[in-house]
Amino acid sequence: MSREDIRNQINAYEEKIAKLEEEVSKKELSIKKRNKES
Repeated sequence: MSREDIRNQINAYEEKIAKLEEEVSKKELSIKKRNKES
């Protein structure tokens, strides 16, 4: 495995993490909204 392969893999994981963090924050917002409504 070359350094470039490793770098590409890290970038791919960072993108996945960023997407997951986005989804989590959206869910947290919707939960907060729901809690305010009830």
